[in-house]
Amino acid sequence: MFSILYNLLEILVVLIPILLSVVFVTVIEPIVMAPMQRWADANEVGYSGLSEPFLFIIKAVIFMFSVFTILIILSFCTNPPG
Repeated sequence: MFSILYNLLEILVVLIPILLSVVFVTVIEPIVMAPMQRWADANEVGYSGLSEPFLFIIKAVIFMFSVFTILIILSFCTNPPG
């Protein structure tokens, strides 16, 4: 009898933090993603939108740099040199 309750308690101890983290990520995701998906009008970007292509390039370079930096950090964390 106690072994069944103990097994149930072990399962709950594992499942509850996982479910809480999924709820937290689900709540936070729209808050984080909304500013990233906002498009600027041509008047906000520059005179008649002339600087818009250059700003897209800068934005892409910053994004690629941040992604590669995160990947490098993760690779060193999972496979330390030596």
